[in-house]
Amino acid sequence: MGCRFHEFPYTAKGLIARNGRYPKHTFKDENDVWKYIWELDREASNQSQEGNTDTVFDIYQQLPFFCCPNVILDKECQKMISRYIYCKETGTPPYDGEYGSQPYMWIENYFAISGAFQAKNKHNQMKNKS
Repeated sequence: MGCRFHEFPYTAKGLIARNGRYPKHTFKDENDVWKYIWELDREASNQSQEGNTDTVFDIYQQLPFFCCPNVILDKECQKMISRYIYCKETGTPPYDGEYGSQPYMWIENYFAISGAFQAKNKHNQMKNKS
C-alpha cells in the first residue's frame, strides 16, 4: 500500500502545458514514469537559465503530483548516496587509491549527487530568507 500513484496503471493530471491546458497522462508502468520525468527535464531545461541542478530539484519537488516517489527509488542510487554522505562526513575515500584511480562512474555520480545536495541547500536557504 502507498499513495494513490503507488500501483499501476493510473492517471494523473499532467504538469506540462499543451495548448494552454494540462492534459491527463496515463502511467502503465515505471518506464512511463521515467519517460515523463525526462520530458519534464527537457521542458525545464528549455525554460531554465539556472542550470541542471535546479532542474533536478524542481522535478524532485513535483514527483508527488504524478507518481509515488517510492516506486522510482533505485536501491543502487540509494547506496551511492549513502556512500557519498559517509565519505563526505568522515573524509574517507570511496575506493582505494587517489583521484586518478577512482572509478569513472563514481566520479560522475559524485558530482551529480553533490549538485543535487547543493540545489537542496540553495532551496532551503531561499526558503529560510522568506
